[in-house]
Amino acid sequence: MADNLLQESIYQLQRDWDCQLFEKMESTLLEFTHLKVEMENAPPTFQNLQGARPEERAVEDRDAKGNRDS
Repeated sequence: MADNLLQESIYQLQRDWDCQLFEKMESTLLEFTHLKVEMENAPPTFQNLQGARPEERAVEDRDAKGNRDS
């Protein structure tokens, strides 16, 4: 009887821990997704262009020069 109770308690603890872990993973994934969308919708800046491909930088440089001439 005590052995069954102990096993049930261990099972319940594992299930609770698994649920908490899943909830944490889910909230982290949602937060990451939200930040990713924010970054994709953010206007280009010098910092996020540093990792851009050369052709992307050329377009941004051309656009920046065009805006200064206006």
